[in-house]
Amino acid sequence: MSKKVDIIGGGVIGLVLGLSLARSTVDSETDYQIDIIEKEGTVGSQSSSVAGYGIRTVYRHPINLYLAQKGLQFWSHLGEPSDTGFRRNGYLFLTNETETSRTLRREQNRQVSNGFPAELREPAEPTEFTTESIATYRSGLFSPISAVSDSTRSIEKVRQLCESEGVSIRTGEEVVALADEGTRCRVETTQSSEHADTVVNASGVWADEVAQLIGETVPVEPSERKLAVLDRTVDPDMPLIVDIDTGFYMLPGHDNTLYAGGDFDHGGADESYRSLLKRYGSETYDRLSDATVEAVRTGYYTMTPSKVPVIEQTGNVIHVCGFSGHGFMQAPGAATVARRMILSNERNIIKEELLSSNRELSLTDIQF
Repeated sequence: MSKKVDIIGGGVIGLVLGLSLARSTVDSETDYQIDIIEKEGTVGSQSSSVAGYGIRTVYRHPINLYLAQKGLQFWSHLGEPSDTGFRRNGYLFLTNETETSRTLRREQNRQVSNGFPAELREPAEPTEFTTESIATYRSGLFSPISAVSDSTRSIEKVRQLCESEGVSIRTGEEVVALADEGTRCRVETTQSSEHADTVVNASGVWADEVAQLIGETVPVEPSERKLAVLDRTVDPDMPLIVDIDTGFYMLPGHDNTLYAGGDFDHGGADESYRSLLKRYGSETYDRLSDATVEAVRTGYYTMTPSKVPVIEQTGNVIHVCGFSGHGFMQAPGAATVARRMILSNERNIIKEELLSSNRELSLTDIQF
């Protein structure tokens, strides 16, 4: 017996799912043909354009905590650090606000109760964790097992592993029509017409457009984000540092170049991103005051109202979307959930209704 799975979207979600599915079915009595269909000319373009290369565990919602745990396990074992840039530099969250300090105390308890180490500092002296001169804050939460990675190199590694496992990656091909015919799905692309037993919608910012091809919607909206490359090299062991009050964050790239970004809350709509970055960033790290922003990358996060992704099966179509900028971190966990929906001999530990598009979650997660 043979089965065909078409994965729409060659970002990190689609690639990791393709690899996970191929590895899980290698000894199966069923012959699985797995195709990843990507409309761009290359895979991973959105996954790497504004990814902050961070893999964190600090979440509020149990689903995101589960996905984060799977992500750390996967990326830390993907290959040699020289292949992927994986480094456990940790995450350091900083605040000068009294109420946010209380939040960090609660988050430390949540982390520890879920088996993730977390250290609270009051006051927080970032120089404890890096040789860089970082401003002192009222409070800080340090997550030592959180990591940074080079998303471009990591995605390339996954792509290579997919091909070695027999996954077909079809780039420059757009899905233009879908029809769930009961036992199978008809998939029309710009280059072919075919049938698949299961179709996975892992198309990121285009997820709702793909869902509409079969008369459905998913509650996701694109949010433009930027990531800057600056003319500064920094301590390669510096953690990913987040000023929660301003939204500014920074981290060392794989070549120790400083990367920085933020979703800044400001009144001057005409103020440029570069100016905002330097204005808020220099409050944390004074070397930014005279730094040059060499490049600004623009991309999109696909947001859900709860900041918890949707992983939902309707008929022969599975929607895997809405990772709110955390797709790189959460792809391995999402792949585990989606794979178990496809393979009848595996069970999910997460209740499907908690991942559905029409759920009502009482807890909204943290977005940085």
